[in-house]
Amino acid sequence: MIPQQVYDIFIQFEDHAANMYLDLAVRFADQIELSWFWVEMAMEEKQHAGLLQYCRQAGMFTGAIPDSEQIQCLAGVFKDLERRVGAASVTVDEAFEIAIDLERSEINDIFATLTANLKGPWRVVQKKAELSADNHLEHLLVAARQFGVSPKVQHKLAALTSLQRVPDAMLPAGLPCIKPASLCDAGNCAPAESARATAAPCSAAVAVKTK
Repeated sequence: MIPQQVYDIFIQFEDHAANMYLDLAVRFADQIELSWFWVEMAMEEKQHAGLLQYCRQAGMFTGAIPDSEQIQCLAGVFKDLERRVGAASVTVDEAFEIAIDLERSEINDIFATLTANLKGPWRVVQKKAELSADNHLEHLLVAARQFGVSPKVQHKLAALTSLQRVPDAMLPAGLPCIKPASLCDAGNCAPAESARATAAPCSAAVAVKTK
């Protein structure tokens, strides 16, 4: 698969992520502040797609192109997330759980890899930093506190936000796996060497259409 095709696929992934957040925004339209929070999350995913499109058009390709297994695995995760977003009813807690699993998936790490060679003025580099997974999780944590999300979900977000600030080399061995359940065999993970363990192979891969 050539780099242009891979970038096209991940532009689609970012668009799908934005659409999921927009779906949540519509679901909570009767709660204006919460609804617009999801709109803002969607806009950030659209900015991800825009930066990837820029890198593709300008030929700023990374030397570490994701392989087919990573792409199929992520497609499986997105299929599960879209199923959950499309459920008959979604509570506020469930919406935040969906967002957590989306932000914890490999999509943000791969976005960082695919935009590693992005060159531009300082404000462009700053924008890329603002769109990092760390910032997304911090935004979710602030919003969770604002919108009365359960202590259990808030605790999970607080733990994830703290772990994002710790270098992998400093994390002790034997920490519980924090991968989304959809990335684990039958939803069960063995203890990971690092809290940012690489996603396990997906058992239910989904074909991804290339342009």
